[in-house]
Amino acid sequence: TGRCVDSALVLGILMHEFGWKDDQYDQLCMGTCAGHLLECSAQCTGGLFTDYEAEKWDNMGYPIAEVSADGSFTITKPPNTDGIVSFGSVAEQLVYEIQDPGAYHCPDVACDFTSVKIEEVSKDKVRVSGGRGLPPTDSYKVCCTIPDNFAAISMMLIVGHDAVAKAHRTHETILGRTRKILQEINMEDFIETRAEALGAHFDPNRDERDATEVVLKIGLKHKDKRAIGIYNREAVCAGVSFAQGTTGFGATGVSGKTSEVLRVFSLLVPKSSQTCEVVVGDKRFSVEVPTQGGFAGSASSSVRPVPAQAPAGELERVPLLKLCYARSGDKGNCANVALIARKPEYLPVLRHIVTAHLVKKYFARRVKGSVERFDMPGIGALNFLCQDALGGGGMATLHSDPLAKTFGQVLLLLHVDVPKAWGLGGGLPSKL
Repeated sequence: TGRCVDSALVLGILMHEFGWKDDQYDQLCMGTCAGHLLECSAQCTGGLFTDYEAEKWDNMGYPIAEVSADGSFTITKPPNTDGIVSFGSVAEQLVYEIQDPGAYHCPDVACDFTSVKIEEVSKDKVRVSGGRGLPPTDSYKVCCTIPDNFAAISMMLIVGHDAVAKAHRTHETILGRTRKILQEINMEDFIETRAEALGAHFDPNRDERDATEVVLKIGLKHKDKRAIGIYNREAVCAGVSFAQGTTGFGATGVSGKTSEVLRVFSLLVPKSSQTCEVVVGDKRFSVEVPTQGGFAGSASSSVRPVPAQAPAGELERVPLLKLCYARSGDKGNCANVALIARKPEYLPVLRHIVTAHLVKKYFARRVKGSVERFDMPGIGALNFLCQDALGGGGMATLHSDPLAKTFGQVLLLLHVDVPKAWGLGGGLPSKL
C-alpha cells in the first residue's frame, strides 16, 4: 500500500469541502501550505521557535487553520494554551524542509511559496495568503529501504585541559588496536568511522582547543557486527589506561549497541504506471487521478528579490540571531536551513552578506557538496539548500545531527557587520 504526502490530509478535506478541481493550482497550493504548517504538530505554534523565551511549553496549543474558499487562511491555537502564534513562529514552519521554495513538489501540485505572505492579525492569530500553484510532475516519489550493513554509536565523557585532543587520541588508539586484531583474524576494515568531540565542534566561531569538557561520540559501520564488538571491548581500557578525566555516564551507561542499518533509497516512477484505489474493509474503489503532469520549471527562476545592499555608516558586529529567525531540517542527505529577516530593512544587508559561498565556507566541516540560495521575498527569507551534508542522512548516518536540526541555530551564531544606527547592541567592533 502507498502512503500520501502529509499535507494531503488537509488538502483532501479542503478539496471536498470547497469543490476545488484538480487544476485549480493556486487553491491546491494554499491548501497544501495549510497542511504543511499543520503537519508537524506544534512546530508553527511555538515548537522549535527561535525566540523560545517568549513562550511557555507546559501546555502547548496545537495549530488550527481556518481556511477560506480562495485558499487563504488563518493560523491560531486553542485559547488558554501555551506556545505562540506569530509571524516568526509560522514563517519558520513555512520554510521547514522545503528545498526550492519555488517548486515544493507534492503529488497534486508544485507549490510556489516565494510569494506567500504572513500577517499578524491579532494575538496568536496570523493570516497566510499569496501562494501560487504550478502543475505537478508526471512522477511519483517512491521511498524504499535497503540493508546497509551494521552500525553502532557509543559515548564517553572527557574533561580537562586539551579535552578535544584527548578525545581524538582516545578514539585513534582504540581504533588502531581494533584494526590490528581485525587483520590478525582476517576481517575487513571498517566501512566508516566517525569521532566527534561534542561541545567543541558546533560553533565555527570558537577555537575547539578552548573546550574543557566534551562528549566523545564514536560511530562505527562494518559488514560484520563482530568487528564493532571488538572495538567496544578494546574501548573498556580507556577508563584506566588513557587520558585522565575520562569517564562513562553511570547507571546503564551508553552501551554502543550494534544494529542493522536500513538506508532510504528514493526513486521516481511514472504516475501513468500506477493505479489508485481506496480499500475499505473488503471493498475497493478505483480513484481517477491526473497523470499527465505539466510542470515546466521552478518559479524561483523568475523571482525578483530585494536588491542586496552593503551596510553603510559606522558598523558593529552582531550575531545573526539579532537579525533573523531560523529553521533547519533535512531531505535525505541534504540540509535545508533558512533565515527570515526580523525587519524588512535588514533583508538587503542580509542578501549582501549571507551568500551561498559564505554558508558553504561557514559549514565547511559539515557540508561536502554545493550550497544554493533561494529567495522568498514574500516573508523576507533566504533558504539555503546544502548538498551532501549529513553523511547519508536519516537512519544511515553516523553524524550526531542526522536530520539537520541544528544547522539553523549554528548559523545564527555567525557574526556579521551591520549599521550601528540599527541599535542592536552587538558590542563588538566591526572588522571592516
